[in-house]
Amino acid sequence: MHQSFAVRLVKVLVMIRVLTVAVLCGILWAQTPVAEPASPAQAPQAPPPQTPASTPSTQPPAAVPPSNQSPLPEAKPDPESGPQEQDVSGAMDAAELLPPVPSRPAGKATLVGGTLKKLDRVRDEITIQPFGGRDVRIVFDGRTEIYRDGKEVPPSDLRGGEKIYVDTVLDGTTIFAKNIRITPQRSTGESRGQIMRFDRGKGEMEVNDPLSPKPIILSISSVTKISRDKQPASVADLRTGSLINIKFRPEGEGRTVASEIDILAQPGTDFTFAGRVTNLDLHSGLLVLVDPRDRKTYEIHFSPSDVHITGNLIEGAEVTVVADFDGTRYATSSIVVNSESSK
Repeated sequence: MHQSFAVRLVKVLVMIRVLTVAVLCGILWAQTPVAEPASPAQAPQAPPPQTPASTPSTQPPAAVPPSNQSPLPEAKPDPESGPQEQDVSGAMDAAELLPPVPSRPAGKATLVGGTLKKLDRVRDEITIQPFGGRDVRIVFDGRTEIYRDGKEVPPSDLRGGEKIYVDTVLDGTTIFAKNIRITPQRSTGESRGQIMRFDRGKGEMEVNDPLSPKPIILSISSVTKISRDKQPASVADLRTGSLINIKFRPEGEGRTVASEIDILAQPGTDFTFAGRVTNLDLHSGLLVLVDPRDRKTYEIHFSPSDVHITGNLIEGAEVTVVADFDGTRYATSSIVVNSESSK
């Protein structure tokens, strides 16, 4: 009996010890963190939940600002102000840094008419061929106003071979174009040129106008008025090589009829010019003067070795020249200087 009681007592003590060890192991296991994450097959990761803008973030801040400074609030668009436009204040500031556009050169403008012979869009320069004078180079830029048929047009409207009129002014030593007027090619109006061919049988005349890219074909009728030196003249006075002024009008079947013809010069005729020398080349024998009577420019050619010059011939001098028109140019052998330049 005593033996069975002892056995039972030993068993009770062993169970109490086992339970005590188990309790202690459970407490230690609960206090130890689990280091191994669950495998993807056992616990798939779910995407992190989206945090609303109004809910404070649970993540710790990257950096805590000093106590004397408060973080700047993030600017939020106003939903009632519509779509936000891109800030272009930087571009506007850059434009304001550009220098102001200079004003157009002052001074009295001189009208130059001719054919647009050359157009240089890189240098913004045009070369025109005026009647009775040398080629003239004129610069233009954004200050130049260009018109076609009375309407302002861009510089791209300028084309070679067209008839133009330019209001020019000196900008230092450069000739600057204040205004450019492009004249449309019309079958009516006035022209000045040289008779290149005249068929009396057909009553047809071909006139070369330096301001026109193509020769003008005119018909002479019984009602055409012809004059010379402000005196009545006839068809017999119309000779090849003569310089003339013409007024014409269109008629049916594409014909253009000359209504008035004024003979300015005939080959072999002497002319007296008086005016101011604007260009002088003693080596090549060329004198260019402006006659105040008609305000036109004339080129006078001479032989440097044979010409007789009275007075000091310089640019700006007032001269008198008797020249012969040979059908292509005015030539002289005598030049009289009336007064020297006032410069």
